[in-house]
Amino acid sequence: MHSKTTSKGVSVILSHPAPESHPVSLCKRAGIFEERVMGTKPVLAAEMIERALDAGIETDWTTGDAVYGQHTGLRRRLEARGMHYVMAVPMNQRAITPTPDSLCAEGRVDQLFADLDKMFWRTRTRLVCPRSPAAGWA
Repeated sequence: MHSKTTSKGVSVILSHPAPESHPVSLCKRAGIFEERVMGTKPVLAAEMIERALDAGIETDWTTGDAVYGQHTGLRRRLEARGMHYVMAVPMNQRAITPTPDSLCAEGRVDQLFADLDKMFWRTRTRLVCPRSPAAGWA
């Protein structure tokens, strides 16, 4: 696992395969102990961020792709620590948003965004790589 702090934000990169796929001696040399409980990427990211904050690393925000954004537990743990975040979510994720006509609207994220007033959004496009299509950003 690796993390880096940039502009008061934290990036988390999880790159270790599960220890059970390695011989016990290799895990011990890498500092992965037998009693270590494996977790999903969002759970590991939350633990890593909390350890960094507990160690005194100053950061105000973090970001994550849809693997992290759809994990309610990670978002709640960040909120409990006062962390701001920007997380992608799958388009079929359900959300609640305030509306001008009522207290709130509930629905799929893609439908809620489609209903927003277009004058408040500017679409940005980024090229993923030369051989793949561009990805849209709002």
